[in-house]
Amino acid sequence: MKAGAKGYLLKDSPEGDLIEAIKAVHQGKTFFFGPEISKMLVDDYVREVRTRGVEDAYDLLTPART
Repeated sequence: MKAGAKGYLLKDSPEGDLIEAIKAVHQGKTFFFGPEISKMLVDDYVREVRTRGVEDAYDLLTPART
């Protein structure tokens, strides 16, 4: 995602998910599917918090756009 990915599927995802992902990305949307992906994102977030030594996770949030 940091490199600009707009979608992510596991190799063993059902064919229907692949089709939906292609349609979503073609429409400018994102498609990240499955609990495995959610776990990867949470693990990455926790690793980032620990690496930065952040005491309050709110410090990692970006400012709101106006």
